[in-house]
Amino acid sequence: MGCLYHPDRPKMARCHKCGADLCASCAMELEAGRIICHRCLVAVSLEEVKSETDQRRLGQPVGRFSPRRLWPPTPRRALLLFGVALVLLLLGLQFAWNASLPRRQISLDAERPVQVLVQIQFALDHYAVGHGDQYPETLLQLLPFYIPDTSENRRALRAVDYRVDQRSGYRLQIKGQTSPLAQGLVVTRDRFYLPGFENLLEERW
Repeated sequence: MGCLYHPDRPKMARCHKCGADLCASCAMELEAGRIICHRCLVAVSLEEVKSETDQRRLGQPVGRFSPRRLWPPTPRRALLLFGVALVLLLLGLQFAWNASLPRRQISLDAERPVQVLVQIQFALDHYAVGHGDQYPETLLQLLPFYIPDTSENRRALRAVDYRVDQRSGYRLQIKGQTSPLAQGLVVTRDRFYLPGFENLLEERW
């Protein structure tokens, strides 16, 4: 038989990898006198390149943000990851609770100041539930989630003197001269105060 790749040429050697008969032009000599064909030479070269690449990859230091550095986590890192997951869970639950609160379509009527104070008190209660029992710095922060953002509501809110108080939570009072019933009336988180009366109501209306 002739050469595997050139049948018209006589064979001169045999590939030590695949055993193919080779002519003088196809036979390539390696070190130690071994003969190999061009196809097997390409395959061997690819294997050597892959092996060298794998060795370099294993020898390289792991990058700062490599997944191999983060997993498996150390006990300290596992505790940190658990804490982060717990915080995210609590924030998600708080958001879901805040979104599920019943909404009242509040319409503030500046001509009815007592009713305005009661409705603002309701909105402040719901704000505190969704913000860790904290109250807003200004009443305008109740817009638009707790009180609809309308020109009438804004006008009524600006007519109310609002102050955050550590002891009573907050204090609400109508500014300026108003109706006799609301004049001097002070509303806190738990009580209503009226000049001349020690406690108008011990509990909220």
